[in-house]
Amino acid sequence: MPPGRTAGRGPLGLPVFRESDGPSVARKALEHRLIPSPRGSNRSYADFVGDLTRWS
Repeated sequence: MPPGRTAGRGPLGLPVFRESDGPSVARKALEHRLIPSPRGSNRSYADFVGDLTRWS
């Protein structure tokens, strides 16, 4: 572990942000009018499907 870091703490402190928290963070940001809309796409999934298509 890097110096100055402790187990269970992210660089910004607690709570640690997890990727799975993204949708709820976007919803809260939208509720508080911090973003116009929760835009996004799952490019990794699209790439995966494209790879599968090319393999067959």
